[in-house]
Amino acid sequence: MAERNVDKVKNGLPQSRQALREKEAQRNERSPAPAAGMSDKELALTYELGRWQDKVSRLQAENKRLRKQVSGGLREINDNYDAMVASFAVAFGKEDPENTYTAEVPAFSVEGVHKNFDFAVQRTDHKTYMICVTQKAPDKEVRDNAD
Repeated sequence: MAERNVDKVKNGLPQSRQALREKEAQRNERSPAPAAGMSDKELALTYELGRWQDKVSRLQAENKRLRKQVSGGLREINDNYDAMVASFAVAFGKEDPENTYTAEVPAFSVEGVHKNFDFAVQRTDHKTYMICVTQKAPDKEVRDNAD
């Protein structure tokens, strides 16, 4: 007589319970395997908790890697900025004794510069950059015709 699906499920339950225990023990070696008296639902929840803990660990490792990458990029931007400012001082500043260059730039607001000016930087060849700065047109007030 052929075995019914219900019988397969009933017969397979202890094996699936054991499989869940083994997977959980492999997944989280620091904690002991789930107790033998745990219900199927508790085993499944313990298994899912282990999966989520693994996912959090992987995401934390990825976050750490990306944080290092961003830190390196920020360092590179800062180095480029320092080199640009130094080149500006050498090209347009006054030479003082002992090969020291000074250039004075009025104080500015980053937000104000972005609000009032459009700018672009292009590398014209391997030795020079071209910087184009255009003042934006002032915003015109729109008057309400409800006078």
